[in-house]
Amino acid sequence: TLTTEVDAWQLRRNMEQRGIEWKFTRQDADIKMARHYVS
Repeated sequence: TLTTEVDAWQLRRNMEQRGIEWKFTRQDADIKMARHYVS
């Protein structure tokens, strides 16, 4: 089932201690998202 497949995938990723691969820096995010921030 889908649940079994997702559980297996999740277990494998957790065992590999995978992290997030950010696609842009915090500075880039600040520039891109500036209109959403209240100053």
